[in-house]
Amino acid sequence: MTFTNAESVFCIGVGGIGVSAVARLGLWNGKTVAGSDTTESSITQALENEGVAVKIGEQTKAGIPSECDLVVYSSAIPEDNPQRVEAKERGITQLSYPEVLGELSRARKTYAIAGAHGKSTTTAMLGVIAKNAGKDPLVIVGTLVPEFAIIPSPRGGEGEGGVLNEKENTAPQPPPTLGGGASPRNLWAGESDILIVESCEFSGHFNYLDVDGLIVTNIDADHLDHFGSQDAIDAAFKEFAEKCNGPIIAYGDNQGNRRVLKDIAGVVWYSKDDDPGLELSVPGEYNVLNALAALKMAEEIGVDKEVAVESLRNFKGTWRRFEHVGSYSPRHSDSPLAEKNLGERSFVDTQSPQDDDSIPVISDYAHHPKEIEVTIQAAKEKYPESQILVIFQPHQRHRTKMLLEGFVASLSKADKLIVSEIYDVEGRELGEAVSSKDITSQIEGAVFTKDLEETELKVKELVTDNDVLLFMGAGDIDSVARKLA
Repeated sequence: MTFTNAESVFCIGVGGIGVSAVARLGLWNGKTVAGSDTTESSITQALENEGVAVKIGEQTKAGIPSECDLVVYSSAIPEDNPQRVEAKERGITQLSYPEVLGELSRARKTYAIAGAHGKSTTTAMLGVIAKNAGKDPLVIVGTLVPEFAIIPSPRGGEGEGGVLNEKENTAPQPPPTLGGGASPRNLWAGESDILIVESCEFSGHFNYLDVDGLIVTNIDADHLDHFGSQDAIDAAFKEFAEKCNGPIIAYGDNQGNRRVLKDIAGVVWYSKDDDPGLELSVPGEYNVLNALAALKMAEEIGVDKEVAVESLRNFKGTWRRFEHVGSYSPRHSDSPLAEKNLGERSFVDTQSPQDDDSIPVISDYAHHPKEIEVTIQAAKEKYPESQILVIFQPHQRHRTKMLLEGFVASLSKADKLIVSEIYDVEGRELGEAVSSKDITSQIEGAVFTKDLEETELKVKELVTDNDVLLFMGAGDIDSVARKLA
């Protein structure tokens, strides 16, 4: 059984950014889709609004419907998960998220975006360009994109089983609080033979893909808990690049790219000196580099340059990539500052910096020292008259220990700093004796918080009216940002 042929699909870990895209694609293609997740989130709420039957809580054997052709599971779901065990006992085919991407890639002309940093934004940029150019691509990306928002048809209405209505919503989109209506999405379900997909090196996931074009944004020391060394990371990227059946676009000023790709023929290099005067609404030099990569690959796909440049100029940003989630205002009776309801929000802050007494709240997925450094720099460029109060949550203990020196160096660039305790990743912790205190103890004035509740209180205590709140991390720190905004 394949994903393409299945009529009834059950997704384990359906709230994940990858598996949720597969669930949406299944709906779009007229499949019956259900799923489970241990925790409710804005993504699971959105999926329910769109027609996925989502079960939140304990993932029991009984959760899999009696009629089920295929189980799709997040790579974070172990083999002994009760629902995977049930699927095995019932003889139901199981495919991991990377395996589904591999199947989709073999049926299409596939353009993949890989790299330690920047791949989500670059994928979104290229997908928006191709969509606007009329290429009608299938796009699967590890973030939520306003330009991919559509309006779900009502349950039980025309759109059988909640299948999505193709009406595009071009109005500015709110962040994914997702109480109904159109919302940013991680899928554009185009029907041409083009697939644009974000690819991840973790556990060799990108090797499932059959690619006809490849962007490599950078190669860096990440996922060391899996790879163990930079040499192993390099080998994985080289193997993937050598499989590419078409052009490889790579950032030439990245030492890792040069080291790994130097002997591969036909690589098209780009650098910050190639900037054709791009005007972007998203801040940061790193986003200029992301845009340049997307521009180069768009040319390979056959997109008119004017269309590509205009698409990048109007690009609205993505979820948790320097996302302006709202503002925190100094008018509250029980704290120095207060929440302010701005109504409709967008991913990009279009207000003039500090044009009133509100405090911008930014949320970013950055969880690697280099990502942190460039994100802080982008904040300082965006808000040059402000103090940047960074609130960071490290991700995984082994990873934190391996990258500790880099975290200290990058976080030292914050004007003020709060570091919450490390976010533990189930199934990937190795009992490492490391804490966020090991970071804050090496940075003058840095504050350690033991949990998110204390983090919220400390933000309210430390913030002043000339600050920008910059939340960073791949765990659940984003929830504090949205609560304060």
